[in-house]
Amino acid sequence: MTADAINRSFPNIADWIQGSGWIEIGNQEWQGFVLRALGEGGEVIEVEQCKSLGEALVALEEEIPKAES
Repeated sequence: MTADAINRSFPNIADWIQGSGWIEIGNQEWQGFVLRALGEGGEVIEVEQCKSLGEALVALEEEIPKAES
């Protein structure tokens, strides 16, 4: 997989990061994969209880537009 393919697969995450945000990725034994999208203004979007990294990325991709509206 190339960087361009990742950007095309997850455009909302790519836009978030390119707009001065960042994401944190972790695997917490008691709740599965956790992803957080954080921004300089204190914004936090969190996705928890995912069974895989792929599931967590897809969930975060879907949550970013909801949080921005």
